[in-house]
Amino acid sequence: MIQFDYRSVPRPLRVIVIVCNVLMLSSMTSSKEVMSPEFQNSQNEHPIPFALSVRGASAGIQAEYFERSVVDAIVASDVFLNIDDSDGKPYSLDIRIIRVEAPSFSFNMTVDMNVVWALSRSTDGEQLLHEKVQSTFTGGMFEGGLIGANRVRVAAEGAARENVRRGLEKIVSLNLQ
Repeated sequence: MIQFDYRSVPRPLRVIVIVCNVLMLSSMTSSKEVMSPEFQNSQNEHPIPFALSVRGASAGIQAEYFERSVVDAIVASDVFLNIDDSDGKPYSLDIRIIRVEAPSFSFNMTVDMNVVWALSRSTDGEQLLHEKVQSTFTGGMFEGGLIGANRVRVAAEGAARENVRRGLEKIVSLNLQ
């Protein structure tokens, strides 16, 4: 009868098993940090001078996550403080996620995202911006852990952040008053 105990397993094999377990546990704890933030009701007033609508979703990017990212980025930027919104929302920002390409398996997960940003004046409906913004984000080998789904999610969230940054740069370049 063959009996296995911890003394009969070769030392390198034990080290490999321990390292794999540590990496798996670290991927579980890091996935909690990267998960989508809790969303407030999207019907609430946004602390921004835009009527905001976000549509479309794919490859793990929810419209609510993208909307929350846009609102947070606008609030953090402080570039829109000079816009007078005492008479309501003077601008309407419509964001439409049209394509998200995510790999099913790869060592470096690369996610490509195309989003249409359209900004118009609420009073007369004049369209001030209509741009397709492309973004790409490549997650590292162990970014998000060893589990492929976590790594794709991290790469998709990185592509969303990059898209929000580029979209806001386009809006800032308009010099809205």
